[in-house]
Amino acid sequence: MSELNLSQAVDLSAVLNKEVEERAKQLVSMNKEIKVCWSGGIDSTSMLVGFLKHAPNQSQLRIIYSQNSVRENPKFYQLLTQSNIELAENIGTRYLTQNYDGIFVSADGADDLTASLDDSFYD
Repeated sequence: MSELNLSQAVDLSAVLNKEVEERAKQLVSMNKEIKVCWSGGIDSTSMLVGFLKHAPNQSQLRIIYSQNSVRENPKFYQLLTQSNIELAENIGTRYLTQNYDGIFVSADGADDLTASLDDSFYD
């Protein structure tokens, strides 16, 4: 078995940061409300930080979260509550009365926020 040679390794954090920045700027430039599904995990938190860093108008952002998000990352949630960004807790059947115009973004881990949606939502 050969040794792992990391001398040619790419700085993946720099690559990821650049991709997140480019995608955030692209979505922000569409001038629509952006609903960020935040699970509290590292993937969705990284994505959310990308939007917080690169959205010049943070009133364009709306963060959808659940109590599981808060349990997973309580310190970050506290920071969010101190901002002027709209926080929308996804509980029960609340999605039935929500405005879903705009852009939804998710980082896979946040997908569990919509797991309770029944098939009629997608019709």
